[in-house]
Amino acid sequence: MNRRTILAGTGFAFSTPFAGCLADSAPSGETGAEHDLNSSNIPDSPADYPVNTGGLAEFDPESTYEEVDLGSREGVDDSYRPHDVEIWNEAAEPEVILRIIDSGEALVVHHETYEIPADTSLSISFLEPAEYLIETRVPATEAQHTLRVPRRFFDCNASVTRIGILEDGQMRSSVLSTTAACPSAEGNPRTNIEWVLH
Repeated sequence: MNRRTILAGTGFAFSTPFAGCLADSAPSGETGAEHDLNSSNIPDSPADYPVNTGGLAEFDPESTYEEVDLGSREGVDDSYRPHDVEIWNEAAEPEVILRIIDSGEALVVHHETYEIPADTSLSISFLEPAEYLIETRVPATEAQHTLRVPRRFFDCNASVTRIGILEDGQMRSSVLSTTAACPSAEGNPRTNIEWVLH
């Protein structure tokens, strides 16, 4: 069933609750030698990457193509909610390569090639608090988009990073969240500075 998150904001972001059903998920990409989870080329300075680029005013996939859970909730405090990532293939690119890095551990934790149907989205839920990098690459255009998901994004708020692979050939992104004041898995309340809706 399609899961839609409605989030909006001015100056800072807020949302209505999540709605819909969660489907059982299993990655559709094929893991092989080219998708070695211990691969090299992990960035030395994750903090150099932004949490979003802005410019993604519209995010409107017709449906969710697939939902993937990354990691486990075992041993994770319930106060630290998962952080979601949604990738919308508006441009109908035939292949999208997704690599997710736990930058604190310098480890590739997910590396898959997805065939996301036109105008649908791939949804990935990061279940475990960590410092992540998300690399999204479109082989057909050689476009690449790298974002940071800080550990402080894991708090009592519902939050999502949205990435649009757009018809104009660009990839743009935004981060949205509810705005309750609460400690994060980093140990400090997050600020709203990086959570402005662009």
